[in-house]
Amino acid sequence: MLSAAADRSRQTYWLQNNNCVWGVNMQQPYLLWIGPVVDEATMHQWVAVSPAANRWQTEMISALQTAGVPVVALGHLPEPVWPKGRWRIAPEQGRLPSDVSGRLVGYKNLPRWRDRDLIHNYRQAFDHLSVEYGRPAVVMSYNASPVTVSIASYIRQQCNAPWVSIMADADASPSADGWVFLSWGYYTRWPHAPKLHLDGGTELKCHDVTDCDAETVDYPVALYAGTMTKYGGVDLLVRAFSAVKAQRAELWICGKGSNATVERAVATNSAVKFFGFVSEERLAIMGRQATLFVNPRPSMVPGNEKNFPSKILDYLSYGKPVVSSWTDGLSPAYRDVLVVPEEESPSGFAKAINDVLFWSPERRETMRQRIDYFVTHQKRWLAQVKRLLHWLHENDLMMGI
Repeated sequence: MLSAAADRSRQTYWLQNNNCVWGVNMQQPYLLWIGPVVDEATMHQWVAVSPAANRWQTEMISALQTAGVPVVALGHLPEPVWPKGRWRIAPEQGRLPSDVSGRLVGYKNLPRWRDRDLIHNYRQAFDHLSVEYGRPAVVMSYNASPVTVSIASYIRQQCNAPWVSIMADADASPSADGWVFLSWGYYTRWPHAPKLHLDGGTELKCHDVTDCDAETVDYPVALYAGTMTKYGGVDLLVRAFSAVKAQRAELWICGKGSNATVERAVATNSAVKFFGFVSEERLAIMGRQATLFVNPRPSMVPGNEKNFPSKILDYLSYGKPVVSSWTDGLSPAYRDVLVVPEEESPSGFAKAINDVLFWSPERRETMRQRIDYFVTHQKRWLAQVKRLLHWLHENDLMMGI
């Protein structure tokens, strides 16, 4: 691993190449990852850290390293601008995942100061990383904020390293050398090349009916895990569940933040349970206990057309039915493994949930086998990373790996 190699003694002689410092006895070229990736403890402590984005990045980096690609990460802790958030963010307030080398940068979180300070500190941090690790083979950034665009452009100028912009839920920058899109719709509309559609990956958590239902409770459970904002559609889901007819059925809701509609439902409907933001371990247990999963993300909310609901892949990893709206971010391949309501409305979702709760064991097994095949043949992380690496090499976007 890079972190172990970095601790070894190094020669003191360095070559200067395109203003980027190369160590004569350095380890192999690496992929530089720019994005807000942190360990689980930090994710719990910082409200502005997106669990979905953090999980996606962590799993992608892990798969890259499994495929033999060294990764060094450079990021910062997201925080609302002061006075809503803290006025100063120190790098030691957060930590990278234990198996990821690199560093977080701090910044003054003040209006008209934040971006300028971030850009300066990112550049300084990269200069230190280039001394420690040498020249990156490629720079990959998660989304394209003004800060990300600036630092990626700076690194490209210093080291002539290609910049690939991973677009999760933001506007793409035409100044990148290549683009990876999570959203199918955004990918198809983007006019520039080279581009790749890669929405994410997962691994099966259940391999047969016994395994899937090993921890199932003795009443039906619909599980939602995601944002409490309008972008996730949890308000629609709560209204829909009031019309679910299955006996003793419960709706379990997990996620960061609060929502007035959810709070009212919890207070007035004993079938609705809100668990707040739970650990990955606890969420896995709840996933095994669930009867079905729900993704009510509204297709018409601005921004959702550029967003892939990555929770879908985590849901599918349990081999259980997923009732989901159909948004522009989903590729046609998901048609066979999702239950899409006839109407994107409370009544439409209620009907779809009711239907699934009354499926026969045979129909549930048919869906489980379909999901198993879909995940195994199309969505395993290692297979997705191999697609990515092939695309990078095919388009001369990664040097030396």
